[in-house]
Amino acid sequence: MSNIPQNREHLLDLITGHFRKLWKLIEKLDEAQARISVDDDFTIKDIIVIRVWWLQAVQRWIKDGQQGKTFPLPSEDFNWQQTPALNRQTVDQHSSSKLSEAREQLKQLNFELLQLIDSLSDEELTKSGQFEWAGKWPVMRWISVGSSSQYDGAAKQIRKALKREGCL
Repeated sequence: MSNIPQNREHLLDLITGHFRKLWKLIEKLDEAQARISVDDDFTIKDIIVIRVWWLQAVQRWIKDGQQGKTFPLPSEDFNWQQTPALNRQTVDQHSSSKLSEAREQLKQLNFELLQLIDSLSDEELTKSGQFEWAGKWPVMRWISVGSSSQYDGAAKQIRKALKREGCL
């Protein structure tokens, strides 16, 4: 199945499927396991915190777009080439948070995203040009980039780290 959503149902399937896989990996992790290194820069908790930022961003983009606001992506302070620095800043800002907090925030934001998708018309969701910030892509593609693709990437990184540490 393609990770580029073709319609509302496909988008929802991607989000729920990838979230379920990620959640299965993280739901029972403890704070010690949260500190397992995923790569040279980030721990498991960091990977979750970064996904929380993306979920918040996508929802903010849509809500601001509905109000006719225009803004740079992915944020006011960072362009797409600076995403690694954006991720680092996000992790640094949440250095004192616990995995349990990040995990619950991820779950809540996923729920809110599904509600937001439900509130969008098919035209808002699937047609290009609905929001200036979305450029030539339909909003559902941006939603996928900020949610299901993020979940999929996180699950792969976390699974690899947990296997390496003998936790799976």
